[in-house]
Amino acid sequence: MIVLILILGQIAFLAMGLKVIFLLIDKAIITYRRKRFSPNRKRRSMGFDMIFLNRRNRRKPEIFKKYQFNPFTAGLWHQLLVRLQFDVSASERLVNSLKLKHPGKSDQWLIKKAIHDLDRDRWR
Repeated sequence: MIVLILILGQIAFLAMGLKVIFLLIDKAIITYRRKRFSPNRKRRSMGFDMIFLNRRNRRKPEIFKKYQFNPFTAGLWHQLLVRLQFDVSASERLVNSLKLKHPGKSDQWLIKKAIHDLDRDRWR
């Protein structure tokens, strides 16, 4: 009987230890995701930097700031800029015209639509 109690105590101790380990792992994952998708983080991994912009595009308009620092649209915005050779004003005009044509659509959808239209028209 005492051996059974000791075994159950050890199992409970191991379960508590595993619970603590899993909580620490979850905390580490949450911290990593916060740092990775932080709007203040520089996006050097995507290869985008302000030095690639033309002199006429050095200004930072509101739409540019809105898309560049949003973690959900930054990658799509970069893809759009690559397709337009980092011409920020042309990409803004394209997204604004799509916003007028399709009111109520999300920003992600608008940027994806602009990328799709550019890819479609490239081969015509």
